[in-house]
Amino acid sequence: KERYPEKIDYIRWGHKGQDPFYFLIGRFRRPVSIGHGFIVNNYSNMARYPNVRKIGLELELDRNKWGIEAMTDDVTRADVIGGRFYTRPLLETGIPLLRNLKLAASAGTDRDPDSDSETPKDAVTIIGADAELPLLNFKYFNAAVYGDIAKMRMGDVYRSTSVVDGGIGKSAGLSGKIFFLNFRSEYRAIDSNFIPGYFDGFYDIDRWKKYNVSASSTTKAVRQLWGKTKEPVRVGPYIEAWFTFFRILDFRASYENYNTVGRDDPFYPHLIASASMAQMPFLANYTLEADYDKKGARTWDDIKKVDENAILALKVGYSVAPNVTMLIVTRRNYDAEGNSTKTTTAETRIRF
Repeated sequence: KERYPEKIDYIRWGHKGQDPFYFLIGRFRRPVSIGHGFIVNNYSNMARYPNVRKIGLELELDRNKWGIEAMTDDVTRADVIGGRFYTRPLLETGIPLLRNLKLAASAGTDRDPDSDSETPKDAVTIIGADAELPLLNFKYFNAAVYGDIAKMRMGDVYRSTSVVDGGIGKSAGLSGKIFFLNFRSEYRAIDSNFIPGYFDGFYDIDRWKKYNVSASSTTKAVRQLWGKTKEPVRVGPYIEAWFTFFRILDFRASYENYNTVGRDDPFYPHLIASASMAQMPFLANYTLEADYDKKGARTWDDIKKVDENAILALKVGYSVAPNVTMLIVTRRNYDAEGNSTKTTTAETRIRF
């Protein structure tokens, strides 16, 4: 029987990155990232929806001198957890530029990837640190430089497999805004046994797959890292851009690739795109949204093909009252056995 809270899309307070306090409980309609996304990047707790229904939690608190970001996939189990604590240690010095320096520590973990209590010590954890320095801050133009470093730590169960623990990843980038266009561009150097953005939009699908080579279903660790060591170090770009056009159209896209990616690599290049339209002409009470997440996006034909490496969602909403929207959602993806699934559901969204 469906729990009553599961009929609600989400309840939100504030706007992430804009208000000093932001809070969301429910389904992650917009994928969740922590910090610069080096550990938790565009994670969604809806990848297996409606077969698996989760009530996630995301919050952000900025107290000027310090702040926190936190998330969990489901408040009833809290298997996937991510967090970041940051401080501005030079804020009160008044030193130009350096007063806005931000130093942070972050972590992400899946406490029980296969949801089986009889396979203990199978957690996958990534710990990291980052620094960010804003350079310019004007109304229509701002820019900041940043750097991240992170390390994978896997549970004891992986010691009996061909998965090598301790992979490290590093990145340096530039983020900012030009008029209405927001951007983030970084260059990554990662060990072959490290996975950046480990908790991504596919994670809830990947973590449930079973493979004969491991007692755990943590396929992000098993499938991608099996037999790999630190060498060779992979390098490549991560690019992300998003904009809002007159509060009518929202668009976001990201692209990730590496120099060692082969023609048959099932994971990279990785492309994510989402768009939403509100206050449509002649249809003021309607909204339209689309989300697409595709791995192995080498050619246009690859991008168009909705297969086991893709997640597609279409949503049509109608505003029934201020801050309350009813939605019809159609999703298409593939289950753990590789079978295509298409679902249509009704949801309610509440905002404050």
